[in-house]
Amino acid sequence: IREYIEKSTGNKSAENELIDREQIRANPPHLLFTNYSMLEYMLLRPKDDAILNPQNTENWKFIVLDEAHTYKGALGIEIGMLLRRLQNRINQSVQFILTSATLGVETEDGLKRIQDFGYRLTSGKFDKNDILFSKRIVLSSITLNPYCL
Repeated sequence: IREYIEKSTGNKSAENELIDREQIRANPPHLLFTNYSMLEYMLLRPKDDAILNPQNTENWKFIVLDEAHTYKGALGIEIGMLLRRLQNRINQSVQFILTSATLGVETEDGLKRIQDFGYRLTSGKFDKNDILFSKRIVLSSITLNPYCL
């Protein structure tokens, strides 16, 4: 498979890169990048038990959800249930990291809303000290290096 992919795409994969399901099932990775659709399939397919069984996930510490603000409404409910099923399958608690540029504002009410959102989505506890906000820098206040332009 590796040779076929390299010939057809012109891209060379790293030797330690697992490129098909059979390789991943035979040697479950320490880092798994996936989306919620594939995660749903992995929870349903008996063949994928090797990837998500408690022995192969015992070192999982984090689950990262990028663009968490998109997981609202019916999709948010479905993703929340999927994450609960995943935690039941791996039989352990993990720390959730949610990223979003638009999830909330840095006020007492905003922090509370973000904590509530995170809990409803993941069933994980979020302390207000867990929430980080970006600090914007106005470009006019920066001296630009002309060599970087």
